[in-house]
Amino acid sequence: MGLPLGTNKCIGNYANESTGKFYSFIYNSLGNHTINEFDSKLNTISIVLQGSFLNFQEFELINGVGIVDNKLLYWTDGYNPPRSINIEKSKGGEYYLNSNSISLIKSPPQQLIAASYSNDPITSTASNRLKGQLFQFRYLYVYEDGSRSAWSSCSALPLPQYEVTSANDVASYKNNNIKLTFNVGTKFVSSVEIAAQVKGVSTNVNTTDWFSIVSLTRSEILDSPINKYSYNTLDNSAIYTFYNDGLYQSVDVFETDLAYDYVPLKSKALDVVNGNVLVLGNNTEGYDNISPMISFNTTYQTPTTNNLTAVGTPSFNNQLFSGVPTAGDVISFIFNTGGIGPSTTIPYTVTGATSGDLYGTLVAAGIYLIAYPFAIYTYTVTAEPLLPGSYYLGLGTFNTLNLVEITSSVSANTVSSYKTNSKYQFGLVYYDDFNRSSYVQTNDTFIVNTNSWGEAQGNVPNISWNIYHSAPTWATKYQWVRTEELTHQNFLFWVANSFAEPAGKDYYELEISSLLTYDKTNPNSILAYDFSIGDRCTIHKQDTTWVTGYDVQVVGYDIATPDVAKLQIQKKSVLTPGTNGILLEIYTPKTRSNSSTEQFFYEFGVQYDCLNGVHSVTSGTFIYGDVFTRNRNITSTLTVPIEDPNFSDFYKSNYSSNGRANIFAPQAKQLNLPTDIRYSETYVPNTNINGLSRFFGAAFDTYDRVNGSIQKLAVRDNYLICFQELKTGYIPIMQSIIEDQGGGVNANVAISTKLLNKIRYYVGDYGIGLNPESFTRFAGTMYFADPNRGFVLKLAGGIEPISSRGMDSYFTKTLSTARSVTNVKLLGSYDPRNDEYLLTTNYVTGTGTSETIAFNENTNVWTSFYSFIPEMAGYIFNKYFSFKNGAMWEHNSNSIYNSFYGTTYPSIVQLTYNSSPKLIKSFLGILQQGDSIWTAPDITTSISTVSTPQHSSLLDTDFSKKEGVWFSSLLRDDTSPGGLLDGDDLKGNWIKLRLSNTSSTKINLLSVDVRAIPSYQGVK
Repeated sequence: MGLPLGTNKCIGNYANESTGKFYSFIYNSLGNHTINEFDSKLNTISIVLQGSFLNFQEFELINGVGIVDNKLLYWTDGYNPPRSINIEKSKGGEYYLNSNSISLIKSPPQQLIAASYSNDPITSTASNRLKGQLFQFRYLYVYEDGSRSAWSSCSALPLPQYEVTSANDVASYKNNNIKLTFNVGTKFVSSVEIAAQVKGVSTNVNTTDWFSIVSLTRSEILDSPINKYSYNTLDNSAIYTFYNDGLYQSVDVFETDLAYDYVPLKSKALDVVNGNVLVLGNNTEGYDNISPMISFNTTYQTPTTNNLTAVGTPSFNNQLFSGVPTAGDVISFIFNTGGIGPSTTIPYTVTGATSGDLYGTLVAAGIYLIAYPFAIYTYTVTAEPLLPGSYYLGLGTFNTLNLVEITSSVSANTVSSYKTNSKYQFGLVYYDDFNRSSYVQTNDTFIVNTNSWGEAQGNVPNISWNIYHSAPTWATKYQWVRTEELTHQNFLFWVANSFAEPAGKDYYELEISSLLTYDKTNPNSILAYDFSIGDRCTIHKQDTTWVTGYDVQVVGYDIATPDVAKLQIQKKSVLTPGTNGILLEIYTPKTRSNSSTEQFFYEFGVQYDCLNGVHSVTSGTFIYGDVFTRNRNITSTLTVPIEDPNFSDFYKSNYSSNGRANIFAPQAKQLNLPTDIRYSETYVPNTNINGLSRFFGAAFDTYDRVNGSIQKLAVRDNYLICFQELKTGYIPIMQSIIEDQGGGVNANVAISTKLLNKIRYYVGDYGIGLNPESFTRFAGTMYFADPNRGFVLKLAGGIEPISSRGMDSYFTKTLSTARSVTNVKLLGSYDPRNDEYLLTTNYVTGTGTSETIAFNENTNVWTSFYSFIPEMAGYIFNKYFSFKNGAMWEHNSNSIYNSFYGTTYPSIVQLTYNSSPKLIKSFLGILQQGDSIWTAPDITTSISTVSTPQHSSLLDTDFSKKEGVWFSSLLRDDTSPGGLLDGDDLKGNWIKLRLSNTSSTKINLLSVDVRAIPSYQGVK
């Protein structure tokens, strides 16, 4: 198999001996990076994946690789995020096409569910199962490999119509379903699971658990008739209709509380524990705070509701709408033809007979407005529905429609709004492609104060905003977040029908007996007032006059008889009830937090995209808040607009669109956690359970930082071997080591419920430095180098410094030099055919001599240097492979010796003769016993001529065979006058010989001897 054009280099490999396949990771200078698979049984190489999105780096080696269930490949390089692929699906090159698709973390839904009430007059239902409660929704993706994404953010809270009075038992088909519009995800998604949360119920019991309402396969959505899920190919969305008519199962609270999977942004180390759990070490997590710049402006508008809202933009000559028109609404459709010409406005006043769904109602000029989803088509349709639950608004023209605007003047109903006379703090949260988020970005400029109801004259706050700063470059979307209103713990609007100043008292009395009457008239009312010290009262209106600045303490609440209630307040100024009474607000002040760090901020369904630091939307208006503005029937003849924490007076409904919480962390920044190990949930073969991308926030352990960062993790038996820079330890897996004060000799092992337990360090201060590539293993034995301390080590029962076997000074110098040079790699590999650990010092850049040296496990000594310098090497079964320029070479595969990467090298033997080291000797000749002559291109002695050591050499013609032994007299010092033939004799305490043989077949060199005599004449 050929390699792509450009410079290629292997930067990682992994052998899966259970399948006999060997995987290599090939960097390419032109971006055509490749993962290859070598099948040792078929002796073939095939491409698993190729593309620039692999983003391999020449000097960032892949030292963490794992395979689960023989099909799921995981890897990390410390530069890119941890990644994973399905090996078989990947082959062919059309499955994975971008970096997000190969990320270990799975992308949650990027769009919020859009939820709106609708009416279904066709579906036969015994009752409306949505009444008396509110709902929020969210969803997740289940991927083809069985992994589950985190849940999306929560939808905005949809609100039904006509449930604000006690007489809310209107036709059961009205508000009897909620349309949920969601994105169906990419081709990697197997199914979409939608969950709901009840926000208050008629029994006044709050339920906070999320329950799964449906799981839809993606293929089912795409292949179903268009009317079933209304799949939209343009935006990849579908609609599910929720009736709350099933038996639903709760979702694991740990899963719904998970804002995102805590897969690190980067990890240096990776391995697979128990064959089904991923562990990631030396992790980078989190994002830096930014300095946001924003502005707010609050205006006040009449509380109205636009019940009919366009969904998306017109396409294929139609426009979808959501909402439920109500009696008294005046709805105007403003459009032009083909995007040009004068605009046409078609108004329609909704009647009681057509409210809710407008079923079969002819509006005007051949226009039909019928139930959800409302749509405008450019051809006339009949007034009857074409399909159940699918109705249209036809214009009776074949011209292309351009919808300009939809407006509606709405009858009194409930509208979500921001609390008057209150304080909020807003913030921004940024998200990456996988919903990993920043903390809340906020400061004092994000604080908004609202006027009182009286100052606003019954109008509600509209809070407009502008963003002036750039988004973080890593962010792909952002959401606004807000605190709960920070002023009122609870509050009640009511009307006092009389005002009195009791004689001799220092307070006024406001009679609010109608509150008692209201509760008797409406047994299901949740309205009540219980006095508590510290309560206050704000007067907003007396008769028809708005009042400002009238806020006093409540001193008592007297129910003199079951029908008479009097609110006692501090004196300020005399009030006049008049015909319409005194509109007041009783409230318990909220204990205010002193700083933003003490507050929770909540998402509330306002989300936008951003890309490369640019916000897609930089201005807007917050209208829908966390309280409700609506009419309240104080008496049968008096109805007043008020605001209330509850959507309805007749069931607990003090809820808003507030969803997941976040906090302001002023010191937040991206962190490298060098001794943290994160671990996933489990993978269960032959099931749909794949927890390998599920990382909970608390699923981590931190180990001793004094021993440096974690560089390598490797499982052996029931232990996770942890290689840190300065120390090596073992972490028991699902077991605890129990010992008394006597130490390890009394240690016992017990079963533990923890995956990873306390680390125990091996004897000896040996780590792996910053060179995890020196690690390799064979048959339970591990080998690695410690460049900080200059040792090469073997880990079996304990750690043994094998560099001490005659090679101390060599490795002290070599490893110390390597440690001081940039991008030097210490590559460890094992040759099972020759039972050798090979350590290559590869000076990729800069100056230095690259070398490969071998330690023989059988003889327990360092046996040889090798002439090849691989960029990566490994084995599968008894086959040893190395890589050069990205190409894979098999060693020991033929009878040709000393041939590496197409180049033949000589055999070199270097030895020193130093018999009687204190004695200066005259060196006369050498003898070789072996198959053939070994030349001596370099001969040196301890004696120097001026400053140059003596040097000589011998050719093969200088040798002759005598009695089966090759002999040659030594020539003279070629650095002295006279040269090889007439120069100085070779003398010294020792002589060093470098012997060479160019044979490419196996030869034997049995012995070498040097003939020497004592030098009595000194140096010539």
